[in-house]
Amino acid sequence: MTPPLRLSLPILALTGLLWAATPSPATAQGIPVTDSSAIAQIVLTLTELQNIYGRQDLELQEALRLTRSIVGCEAPPCNLGLGTLHQTPELRRIRRSLPRLMRDLNRLGELDVDPNLARSMALYGNLTDRYGLLEEAAYQPGDPDAPYAQAWRADRDAQLAAAVSAEVAYENLEPRQDLYDQLTDELDARDSVKESVDILAHLTAENGRLLMELIRLQSAATQATATNQLAQQTQGAEARRMLQYEDLALEDW
Repeated sequence: MTPPLRLSLPILALTGLLWAATPSPATAQGIPVTDSSAIAQIVLTLTELQNIYGRQDLELQEALRLTRSIVGCEAPPCNLGLGTLHQTPELRRIRRSLPRLMRDLNRLGELDVDPNLARSMALYGNLTDRYGLLEEAAYQPGDPDAPYAQAWRADRDAQLAAAVSAEVAYENLEPRQDLYDQLTDELDARDSVKESVDILAHLTAENGRLLMELIRLQSAATQATATNQLAQQTQGAEARRMLQYEDLALEDW
C-alpha cells in the first residue's frame, strides 16, 4: 500500500539522512566501487519504515471511523438534531392533555381555556350533559354547603375525573404507538453508535412519560373509589342523624 503524502515526508527525510551517512564509494585502482550491501540495507530499512507507516495509517483511519461513529460527525462537538426527533406539536399536546394537579383534574369545568386541555374539558362537559349531573345547589337546594351535599359533589367530580382520564389516555394510545414504531424503525436503520444511543434515550424518555401517565390514571381511579366510599359514609351519617330522636318520658305522650 502506498502511504499518503503526509507519511511520505518523514520517509524522504530519513532517506536523505541514510544516504548522507552512507560512506563514499571506495576506489579500487582508481575505479569507483559502490557498496551494494549498504544500499540493500537502506532499501530494507525504507521498506520496513513504509510498512510501519502503512500500518499506522490504517490504525489512524480505523480510530477516525470509530470516532465518527461515536460522535456522529467529523469532529466534536456534534449534534445530529436527534434531540428534536419526532417532537411534533401533536405529541407535545397529548403529553399535556391532562392537568398536572389532582384538584385541577377534579374541576375541569371551571378551568380557564387551555389548548392542551381542550379535549379533556370537552369530554368533561359531554359526560356532565349526558348523565344530567347536577350541581350541589340543585342537589340540595336548602343547604348546598351541607356535608352530604359537598360529599356528593366530591364523588361526582372524582368519577368524572376518572372517566375523562381513562378516555383521554385511550385516545392517546394510537399516536404513542406510532411514535414507538417510528423510533424502533429509526434504531434499526442507524449505523452510528451516537445515533443509536440518542434514539434509545428517546425511547427511555417516552417510557418515563408513559409511566407517569399510568400513575396519574391509577391515582384518578383510586381517588374515585375512595371518594365514593367517603360519600357513602357521609350520607349514612346524615341518614342516621335524621333518625335520631330524643328519649321522651312516658308522661310527655
